[in-house]
Amino acid sequence: MSKAAKRLRRLRVLLGALMWLWLYRLALWFLPFRWVAPRSPAHKSPAHRSSTHRSPSATAQISATPRQLARTIDRAARFVPHATCLVRALAGAELFARAGQQASVVIGVRRKGDALEAHAWLEVSGTVVLGSVQDLHGYHPLG
Repeated sequence: MSKAAKRLRRLRVLLGALMWLWLYRLALWFLPFRWVAPRSPAHKSPAHRSSTHRSPSATAQISATPRQLARTIDRAARFVPHATCLVRALAGAELFARAGQQASVVIGVRRKGDALEAHAWLEVSGTVVLGSVQDLHGYHPLG
């Protein structure tokens, strides 16, 4: 594959990441979370995921490692205001699904003093690929 073709493919993935980040950011601003989360590919069964909105050519368009996809989400998030960990995880789940990779959005909470803190991250095969923080072990996953 030529350098131009690789560059075009990376740009397409970056634009897809930007689109999903903006869509989830706007959705979470205007809609309740209980309406947004079930539409994420991380919350759909594998059979439902494979039969909906993805054509075989859609997965062929994104061929990248989990690390590359996560890095793309982080880069694109710089251009989306308030691209929180939840927005990144949900958008990442979309991008991973389109790459044909199973990813799970995990939401965890922890107590810090009198307050509760929440954090969201994305896992592939039990490994955190997006949203890793230094003290992630302190969060207790919900659900």
